[in-house]
Amino acid sequence: MKTNFTFLFGILFSAILSGQEWQQTLSTPEGGGVTDLVVRESNQNIFVTTASYNWPTGETGGVWRSNNNGDSWDLVFEAYVARTIIDGPDGNLYASVWPYPQDEGLYRSEDNGESWDLLTSVPTGNNIFAITLGISESKEYNIYIGTRIDVRASYDFGFSWQIATNGIPANSWTTDLEADYKGSLAFASDKGLFLSYDYGSNWEEAEGVDDEDTVTMVTFLRAFETGFSNRLIAGSIKANYYCSDPDNFSLLNKSYEFGLANTTARVNSLAVEEDEDIHNVLTVGLRLKSFKKSLESPGFYLSVDDCQSWQAYNEGLPADPVVSNYDGIVEDQGANPKLKYFLGLYGNVPGGAKVYSLTIESPTSVNNHEDLGSTIQLHQNSPNPFAKSTVISYRLDNSGHTRLCIYNTSGRLVKTLLDEWQTAGYHDIALDGEGLGNGLYYYQLESDEISVSRKMLLLK
Repeated sequence: MKTNFTFLFGILFSAILSGQEWQQTLSTPEGGGVTDLVVRESNQNIFVTTASYNWPTGETGGVWRSNNNGDSWDLVFEAYVARTIIDGPDGNLYASVWPYPQDEGLYRSEDNGESWDLLTSVPTGNNIFAITLGISESKEYNIYIGTRIDVRASYDFGFSWQIATNGIPANSWTTDLEADYKGSLAFASDKGLFLSYDYGSNWEEAEGVDDEDTVTMVTFLRAFETGFSNRLIAGSIKANYYCSDPDNFSLLNKSYEFGLANTTARVNSLAVEEDEDIHNVLTVGLRLKSFKKSLESPGFYLSVDDCQSWQAYNEGLPADPVVSNYDGIVEDQGANPKLKYFLGLYGNVPGGAKVYSLTIESPTSVNNHEDLGSTIQLHQNSPNPFAKSTVISYRLDNSGHTRLCIYNTSGRLVKTLLDEWQTAGYHDIALDGEGLGNGLYYYQLESDEISVSRKMLLLK
């Protein structure tokens, strides 16, 4: 699936990666291949889902967890196949698991994978391919799943479920499903890309996808200065990249072709690393639909210029890597944070569930807003991470109306710390973590028609 985490200067990212290589983790989870991967922002545990190989006598599949960067793995849910997993914005894990021979369905863990509760089952073979949580009208979370034939929604935290396919053709096979924090939904399927603006009650087909092309991955691109989703981006089965018009998710334009006219590759994973300083950094994972060597460099691609160009970063990966998903964490919250990607591969062979990591050390200037000529400076909160309270410091070169807000990772405003006129100079403001759950938050300062943002980690 996808991930969003504040990254570094996109303009520097390409240079920083130069010479870096992927390294296979010391240990490998069992299974024929990794089907999905997520790194929890709250504790940096890695979770992967795997498919079994020659089950039940061969390697088992299921949900695996590592709390030491992949040095070792614990099987927390044994299964014939586990297909996808997300770290929900509500602080819980959600996974599509088929224990076999029954009880295939959506499971939730509220204790970091120690135990799992079945939320809803599907008939055997009607697999769940996508999971997402979206904000509800009451500012709680709705849960949505995409299956082999439909979309299903729960508006009461998983206690009851209903079919949500009004406007979607019957028997639409899910390729991806994504929600933004305002209730908009994007559903990608073999029969088209569809949008809903009313929490899944009604759907309309998006325009702009090439005939005979199928969208495989979608995500909402958040405008960092507002915290609101303002574009929809999508990757396709023909390795095309699409982007919607600003504030019009239903109209897409083909922004980039990876030069793969042979159509032997597809976009299999898609991520946006939101850059508060310059622009967004986008990455995609390309996988082969066959093992023909007609694609020069399948694997991991990066763009730092709004998809005008892409560069492959596959050093250290095996030939023709089948990328299932990747995610990233910030290892150090100091002035020179270390950024680490984890990437899962699907081999469909014994020992095929391989995980690789790529560590990037950013330069000091990445977080130095003074170098940008800004009239405001926002400093890293201290302490960070914090358990009860933390202090946010900033400097204003000019007096003016100033606003300081806290957002969760879904872009939802959770607290306004300041919204008033302030004089030029240095200022401090305390944040009380009471009422906030563990996890990553963004704090955003707006003044003098400029907006800057940073992230902080709450660990109670």
